Amino acid sequence: MIKDTQGRKWFMRFRQYRNGWHWEARHENLGQEGGMFETKALAEADAYDVIRSRDAVAGMQEFFRRLRQRGTPCQLTSEDREAIARAGASQPTS
Repeated sequence: MIKDTQGRKWFMRFRQYRNGWHWEARHENLGQEGGMFETKALAEADAYDVIRSRDAVAGMQEFFRRLRQRGTPCQLTSEDREAIARAGASQPTS
């Protein structure tokens, strides 16, 4: 388990394949995943960096809010995509 900057718990799963280690993280019904890594330690380090460096929950909330406004993902504008990225950027904690 890893906690993000907002204190939400992300449950981790690491899987070993022939070509390396892969990680998946879940918080409620939201998920994130990483690529392939040579060792489990490298996969764990990447997972920690990804979870702590962005707020995936806020990014998804903004995506769905804008999707309701526009109707389909194809109708999202570049401004919408920038706003989604800004919402997902991790905010410094006080």
